[in-house]
Amino acid sequence: MQPELEGLREKGLDFYLIVEGRQDVLRDFFGQYPLSAPVLWDKDLAIFRDYDVLGLPMNFFLDRDGLLVDLKLGWGEDSLRETMELVDMLLAQ
Repeated sequence: MQPELEGLREKGLDFYLIVEGRQDVLRDFFGQYPLSAPVLWDKDLAIFRDYDVLGLPMNFFLDRDGLLVDLKLGWGEDSLRETMELVDMLLAQ
């Protein structure tokens, strides 16, 4: 998904990565594998609890009003295509 982020941003999509774990480990990881999206550290797992995260990765899709439209657990061979279709639908609204 990393290669698509810049094009999606140009279309008006905001993308955030919410992570959990030890801050030093996360800092090392993202230092080695930088992303072109903001990384938010959920140190006390409040976001994970608020959204009932069942596993990782979990993708949440919010509309322009911040309402949850869809969510997807995991990532498979059709995930990028499905994600792009959903993003196109959301951006068309």
